[in-house]
Amino acid sequence: MRTLPRRKRKGGRLIYVLVAVHGRREITRRFLEALKRQTVSAFKVVVVDDGSTDGTGEMLARDFPDVAVLRGNGDLWWTGAMRKGVDWVLERAGAEDYVICANNDQIPKENAIATLLKESREYGGAIVGSLSRDFSDPTKLYDAAFSWNWKTNRYARVPIGDQGRISAGVDVLTCRFTIVPVEVFRKINFEPSLFPHYLGDYDFFLTVKRSGYRLVLSYDSIVYDVGGPSGNFRSGWNLTLAQLRDNYFSIRSHANVIYMTRFFFRHCPSLFFKLVYIARLGLKIVLQFLSASVITLTRKAGSAKA
Repeated sequence: MRTLPRRKRKGGRLIYVLVAVHGRREITRRFLEALKRQTVSAFKVVVVDDGSTDGTGEMLARDFPDVAVLRGNGDLWWTGAMRKGVDWVLERAGAEDYVICANNDQIPKENAIATLLKESREYGGAIVGSLSRDFSDPTKLYDAAFSWNWKTNRYARVPIGDQGRISAGVDVLTCRFTIVPVEVFRKINFEPSLFPHYLGDYDFFLTVKRSGYRLVLSYDSIVYDVGGPSGNFRSGWNLTLAQLRDNYFSIRSHANVIYMTRFFFRHCPSLFFKLVYIARLGLKIVLQFLSASVITLTRKAGSAKA
């Protein structure tokens, strides 16, 4: 049975594949098994296990002894776990090494690592992301690269062509399976104190681009998503006060008002758009909380009658 690589080839570059996990043991196993099928072998897998209680740690020690496992107590969240992993890599990496930031719910094609390395070199040390397709229906695109419209505070998926690569208009990649030269991390790193869970990757890539690095989306590096949506965000207006509170203040919600506002003010280049954002957000929150109050009171009244 093929095992995961243990060490760097003498005189060559080493790629560190970094993934943060919390539970989901079998999904992590599937991801690591897929890495064994890669067409290159000069890479080292680093798993940050942030307090899993489902046997993930035991599975890693028993079935994947070549994986470097860093442990957290469950309070790292995603960005903190990635920062812990990057800091560990920086203590060991050479100047020409790379980090692939990955999610454990992505299954990379056999040539994914080789493709990312090749295209990063061809684009002068660019940061290169992968296309993420739906595992159950590979014709469906799950995730890719994005451009950001600060006027509306909305991001749009960069159009995907039939062949080649794209780079123009890419503001944000994701950490589903993206290669980053290690020297980038020596200058810019994840910021868990600002964005502990959601927006940590977007903040990193926007900061990286603003610092002059090139972001590229590879059409040829493909991963398949097996995890689906995550988090506890609920859409719509038919929400109770408790549900709305979780939407706007839970660390597991991508609509957390504190982190979203911090993100917008950190990256939006226009003071006017910042003021417009605050006005729109304030109005939306007031209207939603009024609606949620009515819904909550109506449900309580209905329960009392019953």
